Amino acid sequence: MLALLGYSSLSSEASMRYFVLSASVSCLVLLGISIIYLNYATIDLNILFSMIPSFGEDFPPLLLSAFFLIVSGIIFKLGIIPFHYWIADVYQGSFLSTTAIFAIIAKIPVFVLLTKFNILLSVSINYQIFLFVIGLSSVVVGLVSAMYEVNFKRFLAYGAISHMGYVVVILSLNVSLGVVMAYNYLIIYIFNTIILFTIVSFFVKHQEGKQSTLFISTVQDISIIYNTNPFLAYILGAVLLSLAGIPPFSGFFAKYFIFQLMVETNN
Repeated sequence: MLALLGYSSLSSEASMRYFVLSASVSCLVLLGISIIYLNYATIDLNILFSMIPSFGEDFPPLLLSAFFLIVSGIIFKLGIIPFHYWIADVYQGSFLSTTAIFAIIAKIPVFVLLTKFNILLSVSINYQIFLFVIGLSSVVVGLVSAMYEVNFKRFLAYGAISHMGYVVVILSLNVSLGVVMAYNYLIIYIFNTIILFTIVSFFVKHQEGKQSTLFISTVQDISIIYNTNPFLAYILGAVLLSLAGIPPFSGFFAKYFIFQLMVETNN
């Protein structure tokens, strides 16, 4: 889909980069699945989950390594550190509709899979620390990178890294309410992102064919929306404030509940 439109060499470069990196990470996932099947003759998560109590505190290192390989592939798809380098280039090189797919649709099944593996690996303190470190790192790196970014799509990409970092941090708390909070945060993020891409695509669609074709390529170009349609600009501003976690918008309450849960669980 990245190279389908082929409107620039940048899209071809982004598609090739994503293909190579994704194929490499898929090999890690297949390796992890192979290790599990070789040792336990099953890849059914329900069966593996029923086996966990028998392990006690002595979680098999080989099984744990296999799960880490699979989780690494999931982390790559979510754009979490240290597998985040591809996301900004892919966002920038893809057409707006394709960027929306990467930002919204592609994250949903991957996140569901992560929650399932999070239940399996919750007995491992090392796994919880691993999730917390990469989640917190993603939040910090995403926010700092977005502050200095000029390109609009790359700005959204770094924002996505930060948001997925919040989700991973809440999953690392290893509490049942944490999964609910993670889904709540993801739903709010997806809702705001859908509105954001809808406004931008609507704006681009209605500007094509005119003598002075307008396209939002930089963060400063957002002001063009206000000059063209102030109503859409106000909605977009509210969405961006929500994604930034500014009260009284929904994004603030999503982040507030995460920090509240961390304090209540002494994390």
